[in-house]
Amino acid sequence: MYIVAPAYGVNDEFSRVLSQQMEYYSNDPNVDLINRLKREMSQVHTIMIQNIDELLERGDRLEILVDKTATMQNKTLRFKKQSR
Repeated sequence: MYIVAPAYGVNDEFSRVLSQQMEYYSNDPNVDLINRLKREMSQVHTIMIQNIDELLERGDRLEILVDKTATMQNKTLRFKKQSR
């Protein structure tokens, strides 16, 4: 059995369904919630990248400080030996 629909015969019905769907997706709080969560996740991602960059910079500075401390210790020992 075939259903026959004349051209543009279902436009009225389809336009009502389309209108309802547009209204639903324009005003549904769940859709807004998903977009809000996506924005928050994006912000968290950005903050985490900044934190990782800061940690790497801190690690570099600590490494430089350790090297300088070792150099100072060696110079101190050398000075102590030479002063005797």
